[in-house]
Amino acid sequence: MGRPRKYREGKEQVALYLEPDELKVFDDIRWREHKERAELARLAVLEYLKNHAEGNTTFRLDKWNEDENFKAIPTISSRSEIWYNHLKDCSEQELTEIMIQTTRINQQCKTIKGIK
Repeated sequence: MGRPRKYREGKEQVALYLEPDELKVFDDIRWREHKERAELARLAVLEYLKNHAEGNTTFRLDKWNEDENFKAIPTISSRSEIWYNHLKDCSEQELTEIMIQTTRINQQCKTIKGIK
C-alpha cells in the first residue's frame, strides 16, 4: 500500500504496484489511448470510490444479508446466453417484472437519444 506522501495543494500521493505482466498490458493500453499512467490510475481510483461509496444504489455484497427477498440477476451488459440461462429458470411473475423493467430502460434510452 505504501505511505501517503504530501503532494501539491494539500493533495496526497498514493503509490501503485503492478506485476511486470500487468504493467506491460497497462502500458500497451495507455500508449494506444495516449494517456499518462497517473491519469489512468487516478481515474481507476475515482471509479472505485464512486462504485463503493455509501449510498450507492448499485449491487452491494451485503445486500444478501439485509433483504431476504433480494434477487441477483445478470448485469445488463451480460452476454445473451447468460441472460437466457437466467430467464429460463424464472417464474412467470419474475419474467413479467423483468419485461416491465427492460421496457422502462429501453424507453429511457430512447428518450435520452431523442428517439420516438
